[in-house]
Amino acid sequence: MTFSTPQYASYTQEDLVRLIHHYRLILQDPHRPAQDRLEAERELAALYQPTYATSSTGQIEHNNRVLGGYRATLANPNVSDAAKAHARAMLEMAGADVRTQKERSLNEGTNKQGKGADAHLARQLGGYKSALKNPNVSPEAKAHARNMLAQHGIAC
Repeated sequence: MTFSTPQYASYTQEDLVRLIHHYRLILQDPHRPAQDRLEAERELAALYQPTYATSSTGQIEHNNRVLGGYRATLANPNVSDAAKAHARAMLEMAGADVRTQKERSLNEGTNKQGKGADAHLARQLGGYKSALKNPNVSPEAKAHARNMLAQHGIAC
């Protein structure tokens, strides 16, 4: 990723984040004249132009790793707020999902392996079925397994 205009090359990350935030506020303000919003849009486009080449597999892999680093920055509790703001801005500029893996899994109702509560229930019921066929399981445990399977509409 490179800056498209040299005038921004000397800016610190914090300054760039502030500038991006400023231009975004202008774009979101419906009371601003159209000319101001157009100028803010041009400045944002000129401020940072990520180079995502589609012709080279190596470049695509590199860009994915860079975006992954930005996602890791968002999830790291030891990173400053300014660094997190910069990472969020870069992910947004790239059109990537800015939520962390933890946030995505909470919103989508999945666990760490990417499977939801249905998969957990299926494994539980499978365990109860196995308990019925296992000779080392006590009669009381088999009765409990039958009850649990019956509660979920599974005939034994």
